[in-house]
Amino acid sequence: MSGALQERMESRQADFKRGINCDDARRGRDEGLLSIRKNKREDKLAKRRQAAPSTPGGSAPGANMTQQQRAGDDMSGWIQKLNGQTFEEVFGATQHFRKLLSLEKNPPIQKVIDAGVTAKLVHLCTATQYPKLQYEAAWALTNIASGTSAQTGSVIEAGAVPVFVQLLRSPDESVREQAIWALGNIAGDSPANRDAVLRTGALDALLENLRHTSKLSMLRNGTWTLSNMVRGKPAPPFELVRSAVPALAHLAHSTDEEVLTDACWALSYLSDGSSERLNAVAEAGVVGRMTELLRHANASIQTPALRTVGNLATGSDVLTDTVVQAGAVPHLVALVNSQRKGIRKEAMWTLSNITAGTKAQIQTVIDAKGVPELVRQLKDGEWEIKKEAAWAISNFASGATREQTRALVSGRVIKPLCDMLSVKDPKILLVALEAINHILRNGQADGTSDKFGSGKNAYADMIEDADGLDRIEELQEHPNEKVYEKAVDIIEKYFQEEDEGENFGGGFAPQAQNGQFAFGGGPMNTSGAANGSFSFGGPAQQGGFSFGAPNMQQAVGGNAGFSF
Repeated sequence: MSGALQERMESRQADFKRGINCDDARRGRDEGLLSIRKNKREDKLAKRRQAAPSTPGGSAPGANMTQQQRAGDDMSGWIQKLNGQTFEEVFGATQHFRKLLSLEKNPPIQKVIDAGVTAKLVHLCTATQYPKLQYEAAWALTNIASGTSAQTGSVIEAGAVPVFVQLLRSPDESVREQAIWALGNIAGDSPANRDAVLRTGALDALLENLRHTSKLSMLRNGTWTLSNMVRGKPAPPFELVRSAVPALAHLAHSTDEEVLTDACWALSYLSDGSSERLNAVAEAGVVGRMTELLRHANASIQTPALRTVGNLATGSDVLTDTVVQAGAVPHLVALVNSQRKGIRKEAMWTLSNITAGTKAQIQTVIDAKGVPELVRQLKDGEWEIKKEAAWAISNFASGATREQTRALVSGRVIKPLCDMLSVKDPKILLVALEAINHILRNGQADGTSDKFGSGKNAYADMIEDADGLDRIEELQEHPNEKVYEKAVDIIEKYFQEEDEGENFGGGFAPQAQNGQFAFGGGPMNTSGAANGSFSFGGPAQQGGFSFGAPNMQQAVGGNAGFSF
């Protein structure tokens, strides 16, 4: 052992915590690549511009506009009409701007804002005696709010949010639906705008609309807006969104895939975080439904359902048990083979949180034939999934019974686990070392309790055969303090005796006395050896070889015989 290593060993703190911190065993999602891809998808859906339907002849919205009108260059006349004295003038101008802003390609949002139209449109939304005018103005503002954050900000600065909240109580359903869409665009812009919308009481008014409609477009727009009101980081204060949970539990049973998708995403957002949030979602009775949706053919539904189940599995053992009892484990094992990398990673992450639970929860993974899948991903999975498999196996080994450990080892986990000791990530090295440590712990318990009382640790031999011992010894020189300490700890606990045997343990070094060699732990017998004999632990008899204790009786075989 090098002097530097000896010094580091001696400086270890007495209270060095062996094992993965229990708070880390169940852990939040590694946001990484999966999150980036998901966020790109969500950003596209955070705001939506409303195009006008095609005319019966099939022409696109705004097809009858001149090129100047399309470019937004001919606005002065329309602005005059927008401020006109008759309903017809004002309505026609409002509809014109709505059509202009509904163009499918490059609508002139900024030019309309620069022309000072936004504040006028907000004012027109208050014309309660003219619901058709309110509808057109709200539609135009919806599309302005679908633009950049600065463009959305211009709608907020014009005082639109409280006006839209008021429109949620309009007697005209089309006006209410348009206001819902506009608020969805504003809430989807940023967490700050989302919270500003929530603090106006918009959520309760939205939920009231969802409770009393059977109109599919209203349900779709309302659920989408609801998902925008609860999404984003940092998450909204839970007291502002708690009332959405029961409504989403109901919407999660919709037969419409668009409604179902947004409801599942909203539940995944609400279940991401504190135990208060997790418990509220679980108590709403969604666990069974989310588990059922793990089998859905549409990945757009399957993915948020999986994220919700995964979030719930990060909770207490009791909460995780609701996931297990709902029958999620077999579905999770199946999803490890999904064609989608994101789903494979999410499923493995969820399984790692289940294996961090009770022995009964670990057993459900064994019963679902999950061990071969964990091992396969540890051996052959992409790096992102391989890391999750390492966590799942380490958590499994940490809480497993000796019998469950045998099931893990029988699944041929030793070799791929030892191979993980060559990776560069210190955290994953620790995870792999912890798994090995717990496997060896149960192997040692097996050895001391077998019918022969041999004390032999079969798992130690398997680890050495898989080149694991060599790698652990190399990790004694690792620059990461926790890694080298864990490596030293494993060698001291499970491989030190073997090392001592190779070094003759200090007590078996041969010593020469009067031309003889004595091997043993007892005092050298200098009088019993004669004529150049060899004495091992006791007196040699007349040139014979004596192996035994100092009180050994006369050697069998007499002269030149061998005594044991």
